[in-house]
Amino acid sequence: MATLQQQILELFNKYPADVREVVKAVLAIEQENIHLERPRVKEPIHDTLDRVARDTLKDIPNED
Repeated sequence: MATLQQQILELFNKYPADVREVVKAVLAIEQENIHLERPRVKEPIHDTLDRVARDTLKDIPNED
């Protein structure tokens, strides 16, 4: 039986690689902090989104 994390990742199989990367990273952050009463996950999730966005944008030609 697939874990919940695997099931969620399977839902995103057809999405672009950058979207799948964000989903996978957020799931990992959530898993690491699930035991905390008040987890502080906003900053690591923001960092993940920022990193993936930068990586994605550097591959797009600049149209200046």
